[in-house]
Amino acid sequence: MLGTADGSLAVFFGAAVGFMLASLFAGAARRRRGGRRGRSGHDGGGGFLTPSPGRVSDPRRLQARALLIVAYAVWAAVLTAYGEPVLGPVAALVLLEFALALLRAAAVTGGVVEDTGVADRVGALMTELCRRAGCPCPSMVLRDDAVRAAAVRRVQGQVAIVLSRPFAAAVTDEELTALLAHELVHVLRDDLAAARRRWLASSLAGLALAVAAGVAVRVSILAAAPVLTAAWLVGTMASNVALSPLNRWREERADAEGALLGGDPGARARALAKTQSSSREMRAQLYGRAPWRWLLFPLSWRMPTHPPMARRLARLEARS
Repeated sequence: MLGTADGSLAVFFGAAVGFMLASLFAGAARRRRGGRRGRSGHDGGGGFLTPSPGRVSDPRRLQARALLIVAYAVWAAVLTAYGEPVLGPVAALVLLEFALALLRAAAVTGGVVEDTGVADRVGALMTELCRRAGCPCPSMVLRDDAVRAAAVRRVQGQVAIVLSRPFAAAVTDEELTALLAHELVHVLRDDLAAARRRWLASSLAGLALAVAAGVAVRVSILAAAPVLTAAWLVGTMASNVALSPLNRWREERADAEGALLGGDPGARARALAKTQSSSREMRAQLYGRAPWRWLLFPLSWRMPTHPPMARRLARLEARS
């Protein structure tokens, strides 16, 4: 029962909502500034960034987060003997699963690297794409892993394309051009802003579940911190899964417009097929192979942010 903890819960809820709203307004202000510097919210920084360690997922930071979550899991387990016989062990299991997933991710996550050869190759391809699109060249970040072939992120206050060096080395210039064209469309369409809105909505849903858990706990809100954390993680992930399909049309748009920009839908289809193969191997390293990956369910479930690969490939082949 909450009892006298009502005030603490209200402060917790208000502070969290205030932080999320501040993040939303700060992001909007950055996009307005970016709109004055470049097209469609693109910051137009150009060139390859070399962010300090931790600015883009760093294995050491992932390990540190995992250890913190393990400590929370132990805390939650202790609560089993102090008035939380149900929520305590459930929270401990949830937190341990998240910690294990982070540790496995840290094992396959590389760091930001500099590679003049790859930078020159990618720079030339991106310069030509931006000439066709009539836009400034976006900033780029090179990573030494294949967790994602490419993605759009905000790095050091700039919208940047984060590219896998191993993947870039494994594809032809035509396929790499098609991949970069797809990501460039995401930049020009400011799709990162939509992803941030989904994240904020998911976080608020997670916060609502944490508040519900705070109502249900029998110990003080401070003592129940790991239970509230586990509830927030579960609520955030569940709502993120529910909202993820809203991103599918953006991926289809990036496929279509990127194929036109790159000038070779067939190369885009081949790049997608290689991306799928790389993703399957990486998921096997992250979550284990079937049936063992069910031990990390629902974290091991593929987030439905992208349309089915067969449909994407069929549409691109139809354009060839």
